[in-house]
Amino acid sequence: MARSGSRGVRRRGSRLAAVQALYQMELADKTVEEAIDDFHARRLDSVGDVGEPITPETVDEPFFEEIVRAVASGLDRYDGELEQALERRGIDRVEVILRLILRAGAYEILDRPDIDPPLSINEYVAISEAFFGGTQPTFVNGVLDRLARETAGDEQG
Repeated sequence: MARSGSRGVRRRGSRLAAVQALYQMELADKTVEEAIDDFHARRLDSVGDVGEPITPETVDEPFFEEIVRAVASGLDRYDGELEQALERRGIDRVEVILRLILRAGAYEILDRPDIDPPLSINEYVAISEAFFGGTQPTFVNGVLDRLARETAGDEQG
């Protein structure tokens, strides 16, 4: 099937869908495969939880699956890196949706050098804005920005 949405639109849809799938895994104790299958069975061609359409035109399915699989398999590593970026606040003390957004963002910053970190940060800030008002998007921006700067510093040193 031809994709009519731009790559950027599909990638944003993938990120949103991945956060939703990770949420299903967290709260309903689903496996990676169950969460991905649930997405394909129920979410595709429906409207996302935050009102954005999730259709074949708005989701890059391989990128969605990649994010979900990577975050699930690298959980300890991403949480460890986020713990450092959070400084005095433990990742387990972060609200569940924010924690999942941060994990997905950490995956892109740490393991996708082909994606510019400021782009990933902006995308996950936008996703956090879809779920929250107030200071949460600023929090996501600060943590992911700190992680990106620390990662860039490690590569230079």
